[in-house]
Amino acid sequence: MTATSTVTEAEDFLLHLRIEEIEGGIQIQHSLQYIGADRIIIEHQTPLVSVSYNEFNHDFTGSHVSMELDSGDIYPQLNALLPFPEHNKDMLYIQANFTANGKKIHIEHVEELNFQ
Repeated sequence: MTATSTVTEAEDFLLHLRIEEIEGGIQIQHSLQYIGADRIIIEHQTPLVSVSYNEFNHDFTGSHVSMELDSGDIYPQLNALLPFPEHNKDMLYIQANFTANGKKIHIEHVEELNFQ
């Protein structure tokens, strides 16, 4: 199973996702791309993107990070690794929380997973 998505729920930002099956679970590669015109500064707590099988199990309490982005810049993140879900069909909940030039931005995406 491999799935690739681009989520465009936030103005001037694209959230790129690649979900693939690995030995013992799934790997989620994700990055944030800025497509606005002017240079911005984004600030967030780690992780920038949280991935969970539970809709309400997202934790953004890590260290504070600040990053300057120009138009077209991609801000890659560490891969998320999860064990296989308990069922062959499950939902994966993805959230990103950050501020861009002081404006709070929240991106949510739900991906349906189907395993053979």
